[in-house]
Amino acid sequence: MMCKLDNTGKTTVAAIYGGILHDLGILSKGDIVVKNPSDFIGSVLGESEKKTSAILEATVGCVLVIDEAYGLHSKGGGDVYKAAVIDTLVAKVQGVPGDDRCVLLLGYKPEMEEMLRTANPGLARRFQLQSAWQFDDFSKDDLFCIMQSAASSNYGWNLSFDALRAGVKVLEREKRRPNFGNAGAVNNLLAE
Repeated sequence: MMCKLDNTGKTTVAAIYGGILHDLGILSKGDIVVKNPSDFIGSVLGESEKKTSAILEATVGCVLVIDEAYGLHSKGGGDVYKAAVIDTLVAKVQGVPGDDRCVLLLGYKPEMEEMLRTANPGLARRFQLQSAWQFDDFSKDDLFCIMQSAASSNYGWNLSFDALRAGVKVLEREKRRPNFGNAGAVNNLLAE
């Protein structure tokens, strides 16, 4: 599981992790497949189970990343379609040697904690929050380097040190707001 902040390299880390698992012989392919809750949730009874099972079958040997995974759970557990997805994940993702499967749940920590606390108890046993990878906001130096690289590669700009430093100051102010976009905020700033 990965507790995340926006645009902090989670997908890149998942791809590297998949490569490592493949090199170790744990996964047969090591490819990364990114899905969102809407890919799993059906609109009629039985459809959520079918969609979830099909995704799990199609991603054997791969790293399945479920982004914004907390969207698979509704507060109070009243959504039978979402509950069916979680129940199917609990039934099919066992985490035993030879499974040829890696499922990563990504989401904001408070929402992930809520989901694991109130959903099917088997989910918390399979995806343990205490062993989750934490992704923090990028530092000023990181943002400086990301901006320099993005300006050059995306726009062909060679920004001066002062321009980069001014951009980082703007980003540092933005960082105080909830859900700061990290590398996404850099791209937005450059696009303005």
